[in-house]
Amino acid sequence: MFAYMFQVMVPCIYMELEKREPLHMRKILIIGTVGAVILYIIIGVWGYVTFVNFPGYTPAEALKDANILDAPYPENVTAILIGNIALFFAIATISPLCILPAKDTVEEIVAKGNPNRRLSNKENLISTVVMVVVCYLISMVIPNIKTVMTIVGSTTNPAVGFIMPIVFYWKSIEDENLPLCSFKKITALAVAIFIITFSVLALVNFFMGGG
Repeated sequence: MFAYMFQVMVPCIYMELEKREPLHMRKILIIGTVGAVILYIIIGVWGYVTFVNFPGYTPAEALKDANILDAPYPENVTAILIGNIALFFAIATISPLCILPAKDTVEEIVAKGNPNRRLSNKENLISTVVMVVVCYLISMVIPNIKTVMTIVGSTTNPAVGFIMPIVFYWKSIEDENLPLCSFKKITALAVAIFIITFSVLALVNFFMGGG
């Protein structure tokens, strides 16, 4: 989670610290961000190298059309086996973290403002099964993971990881009565405009390019 969209986890990370100080938290975020960037670069480079000898494609065609899930990785290679197990473990353990916030939202809707109202075991089970089944049915009709990554990466991910934190940040500095041209507000607006612009461009490129 720290390496991918960790903005939403910052409060949880802060609460886990024994020494809760802004400077210490900043050091943690810098170390985590640098580590994530290095890992992304390593994984990205090797991911692109996969397409160089993709069967039936030239490198340029493979980068455009091939599915990396069909990559001809050698069998019985320890590194690939470890990667597959790690991927399975990551997906299996991250799934509850994806379902829980959705169930919290369902609980808020059911409670209708009553802080003592919680989902019963039956309601909890039904809501979980419905969410999992709906996600499974959607995944069955999507032909390529590239479609999912493009659409989600241009809509919900930027909204949750960047736009909403910017909105919360903006609300948190309202008491400071800062002018619109202050550094904090200009920085927040600049990041929001940058993220929205590239998200829209990615969607336009996706749909105009036929996926």
